[in-house]
Amino acid sequence: AAENDVSVIILDRPNPIGRRIYGPIKEKLNFIGMHPIPIRHGMTIGELCYMINNEGWFTKGLSVQDLEIIKMHKLPDDEEYHDWIAPSPNIPNKKTAFIYNGTCLFEGTNISEGRGTENPFKYIGAPWIDSNHLMNYISALQNKKYGSKIKIKKIEFIPKSNEGAKNPKYEGEICYGISIDLDKSVEPIELSMYLLQYFYNNYKEFSFNKDFFDILYGSSDFRECLNNNCDIEEILNDIDKDVRRFNKIREKYLFY
Repeated sequence: AAENDVSVIILDRPNPIGRRIYGPIKEKLNFIGMHPIPIRHGMTIGELCYMINNEGWFTKGLSVQDLEIIKMHKLPDDEEYHDWIAPSPNIPNKKTAFIYNGTCLFEGTNISEGRGTENPFKYIGAPWIDSNHLMNYISALQNKKYGSKIKIKKIEFIPKSNEGAKNPKYEGEICYGISIDLDKSVEPIELSMYLLQYFYNNYKEFSFNKDFFDILYGSSDFRECLNNNCDIEEILNDIDKDVRRFNKIREKYLFY
């Protein structure tokens, strides 16, 4: 539209996982994430387009000259959402959309993210995981940080080809792992980072698809932190700084 001087009208819609910000500001840009925003940006589609257009994030310094955003009367409350229309076969409901913004990071590893099951992104596992050892780690994490806010169960699952996963990881194999349910006060990205640290430190079979993982996460910082045996809390502190930095940019583009 910017390249061809086309007018754009956007009918604004809410962000189904709310207004909170979390995650590193993206540095590696491509089709998966084209702009320097966190994984969880907490903006409506209209606000986000307004930001992208006015921050000059298009190539060649272009912008849409005639951009009209039809605002909602107000942001709906959680109970005001109606039927969920799946944006992907792998995000069948709102709960999955929430958990996905963290467990999507497992797509950049050799651990199944549950594609090919009835609960993609709520299930993670692999044939070589010791579920009992993993659950001991989960219990320690609950005692230290999350308490009853995370509800995690030991499971076995067999990924099978389906509409949303033609060739899922470990197709036809028994995977040992966990199902994940989270209170909305928990950041799925943070929990997924703790789990990734666990797998990295405890399984020689575990590996990253380096380029893809860095694109999903937004940079190589977290993966390099694990490689260098650094304290994960340093990365979480960096994320908090990114959240504050992005919030300052975001403030001038919020409609509600």
